[in-house]
Amino acid sequence: MKPCQHVQVACSQVGNLANTDKWTIVGEFSGAQTDCAKWLNGFGVGSRYDGSYPGSPAWYGSCQTKDVGTVDGLLEVDKVNLAYFMEAQLDAYEAHSGWVFWTWKTESAPEWHFQNLTRAGLIPQPLTSRKYGKQCATSACLIPGN
Repeated sequence: MKPCQHVQVACSQVGNLANTDKWTIVGEFSGAQTDCAKWLNGFGVGSRYDGSYPGSPAWYGSCQTKDVGTVDGLLEVDKVNLAYFMEAQLDAYEAHSGWVFWTWKTESAPEWHFQNLTRAGLIPQPLTSRKYGKQCATSACLIPGN
């Protein structure tokens, strides 16, 4: 999926979450827009994103800097896409009772590392201080260049 499609999928959950009469908390999500994290698909199994997963249809992009490393090592375009996606998820998942991010800290997998994503400014602080407005209030893609 393209970055704007990730945002649209997150925002598509607003209605389901906002209209429930039960306490609903979204759990175990991340900033990842790929399946590049080491061993995410199983020990020694590749990624659909880079076409190394057995039977994956095509190559979408490189997992370099996404599979291991740090948030600082991500490409600038990936940081921008991730920041927009994170804010869209927060907007959507706060439509009712809230959310729980998958991991505070990882050994590698920069898209899954809440602490470092926050330090890098890719997750707003305070969490209510959005840089990119209410993305779920529009169907337009707000991510530059997408």
